[in-house]
Amino acid sequence: MAQAITAPGDVVLVPNPTYPIHSFGFIMSGAVVRSISAEPDETFFPALERAVRHSIPSPTALILNYPSNPTARLATLDFYRDVVAFARKHDIILLSDLAYSEIYFDDAPPPSILQVPGAMEIAVEFTSMSKTYSMPGWRIGFAVGNERLVGALTRVKSYLDYGAFTPIQVAAAFAINTQDHEIERARKVYAQRRDVMVDAFSRAGWDVPPPPATMFAWAPIPEKFRHLGSLEFSKLLVEKASVAVSPGVGFGEFGDDHVRIALVENEHRIRQAAKEHQEVPVNSRRDVAQCNLAGREAVTDLPPVDPFPPHPIEATSDFPGDCFMSQPLRIGIAGLGTVGSSLIRALRAKRDFLADRCGRPIDVVAVSARDRNRDRGF
Repeated sequence: MAQAITAPGDVVLVPNPTYPIHSFGFIMSGAVVRSISAEPDETFFPALERAVRHSIPSPTALILNYPSNPTARLATLDFYRDVVAFARKHDIILLSDLAYSEIYFDDAPPPSILQVPGAMEIAVEFTSMSKTYSMPGWRIGFAVGNERLVGALTRVKSYLDYGAFTPIQVAAAFAINTQDHEIERARKVYAQRRDVMVDAFSRAGWDVPPPPATMFAWAPIPEKFRHLGSLEFSKLLVEKASVAVSPGVGFGEFGDDHVRIALVENEHRIRQAAKEHQEVPVNSRRDVAQCNLAGREAVTDLPPVDPFPPHPIEATSDFPGDCFMSQPLRIGIAGLGTVGSSLIRALRAKRDFLADRCGRPIDVVAVSARDRNRDRGF
Protein backbone atom coordinates (compact mmCIF):
# COMPACT_ATOMS: atom_id res chain seq x y z
CA MET A 1 0.00 0.00 0.00
CA ALA A 2 2.91 2.38 0.72
CA GLN A 3 4.12 1.95 -2.87
CA ALA A 4 0.59 2.44 -4.16
CA ILE A 5 -0.26 5.76 -2.50
CA THR A 6 3.02 7.63 -1.84
CA ALA A 7 5.70 9.27 -3.93
CA PRO A 8 9.17 10.44 -2.83
CA GLY A 9 8.84 13.41 -0.50
CA ASP A 10 5.27 12.71 0.62
CA VAL A 11 4.66 13.02 4.37
CA VAL A 12 3.06 10.15 6.30
CA LEU A 13 1.98 10.32 9.95
CA VAL A 14 2.95 7.23 11.95
CA PRO A 15 2.50 6.45 15.67
CA ASN A 16 5.59 6.19 17.83
CA PRO A 17 6.14 3.55 19.16
CA THR A 18 4.61 1.21 16.62
CA TYR A 19 5.31 -1.95 14.63
CA PRO A 20 8.39 -1.12 12.50
CA ILE A 21 6.88 -1.86 9.06
CA HIS A 22 4.39 0.98 9.61
CA SER A 23 7.32 3.37 9.24
CA PHE A 24 9.77 1.49 7.07
CA GLY A 25 7.23 0.50 4.43
CA PHE A 26 6.83 4.19 3.62
CA ILE A 27 10.51 5.03 4.06
CA MET A 28 11.36 2.38 1.46
CA SER A 29 8.84 4.06 -0.85
CA GLY A 30 10.62 7.40 -0.49
CA ALA A 31 8.12 9.03 1.84
CA VAL A 32 9.00 11.14 4.87
CA VAL A 33 7.69 9.80 8.17
CA ARG A 34 6.53 12.16 10.89
CA SER A 35 5.93 10.52 14.25
CA ILE A 36 2.88 11.26 16.39
CA SER A 37 1.55 10.03 19.70
CA ALA A 38 0.57 6.36 19.83
CA GLU A 39 -1.87 6.97 22.68
CA PRO A 40 -5.55 7.15 21.59
CA ASP A 41 -6.38 9.73 24.27
CA GLU A 42 -6.62 13.49 24.76
CA THR A 43 -2.97 13.98 23.73
CA PHE A 44 -3.50 12.49 20.27
CA PHE A 45 -5.40 15.23 18.47
CA PRO A 46 -3.39 18.28 19.63
CA ALA A 47 -0.24 16.48 18.46
CA LEU A 48 -1.97 15.54 15.22
CA GLU A 49 -3.02 19.15 14.62
CA ARG A 50 0.55 20.37 15.12
CA ALA A 51 1.93 17.67 12.84
CA VAL A 52 -0.42 18.65 10.03
CA ARG A 53 0.14 22.39 10.55
CA HIS A 54 3.93 22.07 10.40
CA SER A 55 4.25 19.48 7.61
CA ILE A 56 5.25 20.55 4.11
CA PRO A 57 3.79 19.10 1.96
CA SER A 58 0.57 18.26 3.79
CA PRO A 59 0.42 14.66 5.05
CA THR A 60 -0.81 12.04 2.60
CA ALA A 61 -1.77 9.32 5.08
CA LEU A 62 -2.19 8.51 8.76
CA ILE A 63 -1.42 5.04 10.14
CA LEU A 64 -3.53 3.61 12.97
CA ASN A 65 -2.95 0.38 14.88
CA TYR A 66 -5.44 -0.54 17.60
CA PRO A 67 -5.19 -2.92 19.36
CA SER A 68 -1.63 -1.70 19.22
CA ASN A 69 1.56 -3.61 18.69
CA PRO A 70 3.56 -3.08 20.91
CA THR A 71 1.56 -1.07 23.49
CA ALA A 72 -1.65 -3.20 23.47
CA ARG A 73 -3.70 0.01 23.72
CA LEU A 74 -7.30 0.02 22.48
CA ALA A 75 -9.18 2.72 20.59
CA THR A 76 -12.85 3.52 21.09
CA LEU A 77 -15.44 4.07 18.40
CA ASP A 78 -15.67 7.72 19.46
CA PHE A 79 -11.94 8.05 18.88
CA TYR A 80 -12.36 6.65 15.38
CA ARG A 81 -15.22 9.07 14.69
CA ASP A 82 -12.97 12.00 15.56
CA VAL A 83 -10.11 10.60 13.45
CA VAL A 84 -12.37 10.14 10.43
CA ALA A 85 -13.72 13.69 10.77
CA PHE A 86 -10.17 15.07 11.03
CA ALA A 87 -8.95 13.05 8.04
CA ARG A 88 -11.85 14.12 5.85
CA LYS A 89 -11.26 17.77 6.77
CA HIS A 90 -7.56 17.57 5.85
CA ASP A 91 -7.84 15.13 2.92
CA ILE A 92 -5.76 12.42 4.62
CA ILE A 93 -5.91 8.70 3.82
CA LEU A 94 -6.43 6.43 6.84
CA LEU A 95 -4.72 3.05 6.97
CA SER A 96 -5.83 0.91 9.92
CA ASP A 97 -3.89 -2.17 11.00
CA LEU A 98 -6.44 -4.41 12.76
CA ALA A 99 -4.29 -7.52 13.00
CA TYR A 100 -5.16 -8.15 16.67
CA SER A 101 -8.90 -7.56 16.44
CA GLU A 102 -9.76 -11.04 17.75
CA ILE A 103 -7.26 -11.18 20.62
CA TYR A 104 -8.99 -9.22 23.35
CA PHE A 105 -9.75 -10.03 26.99
CA ASP A 106 -12.89 -8.06 27.81
CA ASP A 107 -16.42 -8.81 26.65
CA ALA A 108 -16.54 -6.16 23.91
CA PRO A 109 -14.40 -6.70 20.78
CA PRO A 110 -12.25 -3.79 19.56
CA PRO A 111 -14.11 -1.58 17.07
CA SER A 112 -13.28 -1.20 13.40
CA ILE A 113 -12.75 2.21 11.87
CA LEU A 114 -15.08 1.12 9.06
CA GLN A 115 -17.96 1.19 11.54
CA VAL A 116 -17.81 5.00 11.32
CA PRO A 117 -20.12 6.50 8.65
CA GLY A 118 -18.01 7.99 5.87
CA ALA A 119 -14.87 6.05 6.74
CA MET A 120 -15.15 3.93 3.61
CA GLU A 121 -14.47 7.06 1.54
CA ILE A 122 -10.96 7.56 2.96
CA ALA A 123 -9.90 4.40 4.82
CA VAL A 124 -8.53 0.92 4.25
CA GLU A 125 -8.33 -1.63 7.05
CA PHE A 126 -5.97 -4.60 7.13
CA THR A 127 -6.03 -7.81 9.11
CA SER A 128 -3.94 -10.95 9.20
CA MET A 129 -4.56 -14.67 9.47
CA SER A 130 -1.26 -14.95 11.37
CA LYS A 131 -2.68 -13.70 14.67
CA THR A 132 -6.37 -14.62 14.48
CA TYR A 133 -5.86 -18.22 13.34
CA SER A 134 -2.26 -18.84 14.47
CA MET A 135 -0.94 -19.00 10.90
CA PRO A 136 2.31 -17.00 11.16
CA GLY A 137 4.73 -17.47 8.30
CA TRP A 138 1.98 -18.23 5.80
CA ARG A 139 1.81 -14.49 5.07
CA ILE A 140 -1.83 -14.17 4.20
CA GLY A 141 -4.43 -11.62 5.18
CA PHE A 142 -6.88 -9.24 3.56
CA ALA A 143 -7.72 -5.56 3.16
CA VAL A 144 -11.15 -3.90 3.17
CA GLY A 145 -12.03 -0.30 2.44
CA ASN A 146 -12.15 2.40 -0.20
CA GLU A 147 -12.52 0.92 -3.67
CA ARG A 148 -9.98 3.19 -5.33
CA LEU A 149 -7.33 2.58 -2.67
CA VAL A 150 -7.83 -1.18 -2.67
CA GLY A 151 -7.65 -1.07 -6.47
CA ALA A 152 -4.30 0.72 -6.29
CA LEU A 153 -3.05 -1.92 -3.87
CA THR A 154 -4.24 -4.69 -6.18
CA ARG A 155 -2.41 -3.20 -9.14
CA VAL A 156 0.88 -2.80 -7.28
CA LYS A 157 0.67 -6.34 -5.91
CA SER A 158 0.05 -7.68 -9.40
CA TYR A 159 3.50 -6.39 -10.35
CA LEU A 160 5.19 -7.91 -7.29
CA ASP A 161 3.68 -11.38 -6.95
CA TYR A 162 1.11 -13.56 -8.63
CA GLY A 163 -0.72 -14.94 -5.60
CA ALA A 164 -0.34 -16.93 -2.42
CA PHE A 165 0.14 -20.70 -2.67
CA THR A 166 -3.33 -22.13 -3.37
CA PRO A 167 -3.48 -24.55 -0.40
CA ILE A 168 -2.77 -21.60 1.91
CA GLN A 169 -5.65 -19.65 0.37
CA VAL A 170 -7.95 -22.66 0.79
CA ALA A 171 -6.87 -23.10 4.42
CA ALA A 172 -7.46 -19.40 5.11
CA ALA A 173 -10.97 -19.51 3.60
CA PHE A 174 -11.76 -22.67 5.60
CA ALA A 175 -10.60 -21.00 8.83
CA ILE A 176 -12.68 -17.87 8.25
CA ASN A 177 -15.82 -19.85 7.40
CA THR A 178 -15.69 -22.63 10.01
CA GLN A 179 -13.22 -22.01 12.84
CA ASP A 180 -14.74 -19.35 15.10
CA HIS A 181 -14.48 -21.77 18.02
CA GLU A 182 -10.68 -21.84 17.56
CA ILE A 183 -10.55 -18.07 17.96
CA GLU A 184 -12.36 -18.35 21.30
CA ARG A 185 -10.03 -21.15 22.44
CA ALA A 186 -6.90 -19.14 21.52
CA ARG A 187 -8.30 -16.07 23.28
CA LYS A 188 -8.73 -18.06 26.51
CA VAL A 189 -5.17 -19.41 26.26
CA TYR A 190 -3.72 -15.92 25.86
CA ALA A 191 -5.88 -14.59 28.70
CA GLN A 192 -4.62 -17.30 31.06
CA ARG A 193 -1.02 -16.64 30.07
CA ARG A 194 -1.53 -12.92 30.58
CA ASP A 195 -2.88 -13.44 34.10
CA VAL A 196 -0.02 -15.79 34.99
CA MET A 197 2.54 -13.33 33.60
CA VAL A 198 1.17 -10.34 35.52
CA ASP A 199 1.00 -12.31 38.76
CA ALA A 200 4.39 -14.03 38.40
CA PHE A 201 6.33 -10.92 37.43
CA SER A 202 4.61 -8.89 40.16
CA ARG A 203 5.66 -11.47 42.76
CA ALA A 204 9.18 -11.23 41.35
CA GLY A 205 9.22 -7.44 41.80
CA TRP A 206 8.42 -6.30 38.26
CA ASP A 207 4.99 -4.71 37.90
CA VAL A 208 3.72 -5.35 34.37
CA PRO A 209 0.39 -3.71 33.44
CA PRO A 210 -2.12 -6.31 32.19
CA PRO A 211 -2.68 -5.82 28.45
CA PRO A 212 -6.36 -5.48 27.45
CA ALA A 213 -5.66 -7.06 24.06
CA THR A 214 -3.00 -8.60 21.77
CA MET A 215 -0.50 -11.31 22.66
CA PHE A 216 1.96 -8.79 24.10
CA ALA A 217 2.57 -6.88 27.31
CA TRP A 218 4.15 -3.43 27.18
CA ALA A 219 6.27 -3.46 30.31
CA PRO A 220 8.07 -0.44 31.78
CA ILE A 221 11.71 -1.20 32.55
CA PRO A 222 12.21 -1.62 36.31
CA GLU A 223 13.50 1.58 37.87
CA LYS A 224 16.87 0.13 38.87
CA PHE A 225 17.60 -0.80 35.24
CA ARG A 226 16.00 2.17 33.50
CA HIS A 227 19.30 3.98 33.02
CA LEU A 228 20.41 1.18 30.68
CA GLY A 229 17.71 1.80 28.07
CA SER A 230 15.65 -0.96 26.50
CA LEU A 231 18.36 -2.43 24.25
CA GLU A 232 20.96 -2.91 26.97
CA PHE A 233 18.32 -4.15 29.40
CA SER A 234 17.13 -6.72 26.85
CA LYS A 235 20.71 -7.91 26.31
CA LEU A 236 21.10 -8.16 30.05
CA LEU A 237 18.03 -10.41 30.40
CA VAL A 238 19.32 -12.71 27.66
CA GLU A 239 22.85 -12.92 29.05
CA LYS A 240 22.07 -13.27 32.75
CA ALA A 241 18.57 -14.79 32.87
CA SER A 242 18.10 -16.48 29.45
CA VAL A 243 14.91 -14.43 29.02
CA ALA A 244 14.21 -12.85 25.63
CA VAL A 245 12.12 -9.69 25.31
CA SER A 246 11.88 -7.11 22.53
CA PRO A 247 13.56 -3.77 23.30
CA GLY A 248 11.07 -0.93 23.09
CA VAL A 249 13.43 1.27 21.08
CA GLY A 250 12.95 -1.16 18.19
CA PHE A 251 9.42 0.21 17.88
CA GLY A 252 10.45 3.86 18.01
CA GLU A 253 12.56 6.16 20.14
CA PHE A 254 9.69 6.83 22.53
CA GLY A 255 9.50 3.16 23.40
CA ASP A 256 12.97 3.11 24.92
CA ASP A 257 11.72 2.99 28.53
CA HIS A 258 9.69 -0.19 27.87
CA VAL A 259 10.18 -3.72 26.61
CA ARG A 260 7.64 -5.94 24.89
CA ILE A 261 6.93 -9.34 26.47
CA ALA A 262 5.25 -11.89 24.21
CA LEU A 263 2.71 -14.41 25.53
CA VAL A 264 4.01 -17.16 23.27
CA GLU A 265 5.31 -19.56 25.92
CA ASN A 266 3.28 -21.83 28.19
CA GLU A 267 2.42 -20.87 31.74
CA HIS A 268 5.27 -22.84 33.32
CA ARG A 269 7.86 -21.14 31.12
CA ILE A 270 6.35 -17.72 31.91
CA ARG A 271 6.68 -18.38 35.65
CA GLN A 272 10.24 -19.57 35.08
CA ALA A 273 11.09 -16.38 33.18
CA ALA A 274 9.71 -14.25 36.00
CA LYS A 275 11.83 -16.13 38.52
CA GLU A 276 14.99 -16.02 36.41
CA HIS A 277 14.83 -12.26 35.87
CA GLN A 278 15.34 -11.80 39.61
CA GLU A 279 18.86 -13.21 39.22
CA VAL A 280 20.05 -10.26 37.13
CA PRO A 281 22.50 -8.11 39.15
CA VAL A 282 21.98 -4.37 38.90
CA ASN A 283 25.60 -3.56 37.97
CA SER A 284 26.28 -6.55 35.71
CA ARG A 285 26.91 -4.43 32.60
CA ARG A 286 28.79 -1.63 34.31
CA ASP A 287 32.24 -3.04 33.50
CA VAL A 288 31.27 -3.54 29.87
CA ALA A 289 30.01 0.02 29.60
CA GLN A 290 33.16 1.43 31.18
CA CYS A 291 35.33 -0.66 28.83
CA ASN A 292 33.42 0.60 25.79
CA LEU A 293 33.73 4.18 26.99
CA ALA A 294 37.47 3.81 27.57
CA GLY A 295 37.88 2.34 24.11
CA ARG A 296 36.11 5.25 22.48
CA GLU A 297 38.22 7.77 24.39
CA ALA A 298 41.41 5.98 23.37
CA VAL A 299 40.48 5.97 19.71
CA THR A 300 39.19 9.52 19.42
CA ASP A 301 41.55 11.28 21.85
CA LEU A 302 39.62 14.47 21.24
CA PRO A 303 38.61 17.19 23.72
CA PRO A 304 34.88 17.56 24.41
CA VAL A 305 33.08 19.49 21.68
CA ASP A 306 29.97 21.44 22.59
CA PRO A 307 29.22 23.80 19.68
CA PHE A 308 25.52 23.67 20.42
CA PRO A 309 24.75 23.52 24.17
CA PRO A 310 21.52 21.77 25.22
CA HIS A 311 18.40 23.88 25.46
CA PRO A 312 15.77 22.18 27.66
CA ILE A 313 12.15 22.49 26.67
CA GLU A 314 9.46 21.21 29.00
CA ALA A 315 6.88 18.70 27.84
CA THR A 316 3.55 20.28 26.95
CA SER A 317 1.35 17.43 28.19
CA ASP A 318 1.31 14.28 30.28
CA PHE A 319 2.44 12.26 27.26
CA PRO A 320 6.26 12.40 27.41
CA GLY A 321 6.68 12.31 23.65
CA ASP A 322 3.88 14.67 22.70
CA CYS A 323 5.21 16.81 19.86
CA PHE A 324 8.62 15.47 20.96
CA MET A 325 9.05 18.34 23.38
CA SER A 326 10.83 16.20 25.97
CA GLN A 327 13.61 14.74 23.83
CA PRO A 328 15.78 16.71 21.39
CA LEU A 329 16.62 15.63 17.87
CA ARG A 330 20.32 14.80 18.13
CA ILE A 331 22.34 15.27 14.94
CA GLY A 332 25.96 15.22 13.83
CA ILE A 333 27.64 17.42 11.22
CA ALA A 334 30.41 16.04 9.02
CA GLY A 335 32.72 18.91 8.13
CA LEU A 336 32.99 22.43 9.56
CA GLY A 337 33.80 24.32 6.39
CA THR A 338 31.68 27.16 5.06
CA VAL A 339 28.49 25.09 4.91
CA GLY A 340 28.89 23.22 8.20
CA SER A 341 29.84 26.34 10.18
CA SER A 342 27.00 28.34 8.64
CA LEU A 343 24.57 25.55 9.49
CA ILE A 344 25.55 25.57 13.17
CA ARG A 345 25.20 29.36 13.34
CA ALA A 346 21.79 29.17 11.67
CA LEU A 347 20.63 26.43 14.01
CA ARG A 348 21.67 28.50 17.02
CA ALA A 349 20.10 31.73 15.73
CA LYS A 350 16.80 30.08 14.77
CA ARG A 351 16.64 27.58 17.60
CA ASP A 352 13.22 28.46 19.02
CA PHE A 353 11.68 28.80 15.55
CA LEU A 354 13.02 25.41 14.44
CA ALA A 355 11.93 23.76 17.69
CA ASP A 356 8.39 24.97 17.04
CA ARG A 357 8.41 23.82 13.41
CA CYS A 358 10.05 20.46 14.12
CA GLY A 359 8.15 19.78 17.30
CA ARG A 360 11.33 19.43 19.37
CA PRO A 361 14.71 21.17 19.80
CA ILE A 362 17.69 20.27 17.62
CA ASP A 363 20.99 19.57 19.37
CA VAL A 364 24.28 19.15 17.52
CA VAL A 365 26.01 16.45 19.54
CA ALA A 366 28.95 15.54 17.28
CA VAL A 367 31.06 17.24 14.61
CA SER A 368 34.07 16.33 12.51
CA ALA A 369 36.65 18.72 11.09
CA ARG A 370 40.07 18.54 9.47
CA ASP A 371 41.38 21.55 11.41
CA ARG A 372 40.32 21.31 15.03
CA ASN A 373 42.31 24.37 16.14
CA ARG A 374 40.75 26.84 13.71
CA ASP A 375 38.72 29.64 15.34
CA ARG A 376 35.18 29.39 13.94
CA GLY A 377 33.50 31.76 16.37
CA PHE A 378 31.60 29.12 18.37
